[in-house]
Amino acid sequence: MTERWLYGPFTCPISYQKLNTHSWSKDGTLYAYALSQSGSDWCYAKVRNVATGEDFSEKIEWLKFTGLSFTHDDMGFFYQRLPEPVGTEDAGTETGANKNAMVSRCETFLKS
Repeated sequence: MTERWLYGPFTCPISYQKLNTHSWSKDGTLYAYALSQSGSDWCYAKVRNVATGEDFSEKIEWLKFTGLSFTHDDMGFFYQRLPEPVGTEDAGTETGANKNAMVSRCETFLKS
């Protein structure tokens, strides 16, 4: 087996992004990670197929102060997100209280 970077300074698409949190599926075939940009508390999550090194196309946005945790059967993962801001041109720059946080389960990456 050839070693390669799964994620790191040589694979990050934008240099001012920070790895906020991450999680491996129990069987090690999926890697979920959340990135924040320019020092923001807001981040988005992606899931990478470990075998191919490719990300799935789905992007989970409006995450803040979240963790990522795969279910015991690897059929999805849990995360916390906030409702998408409405009526603000600079969404994500507001400094008020974060209300209506939701814990969700992503099942987009189901294995057949």
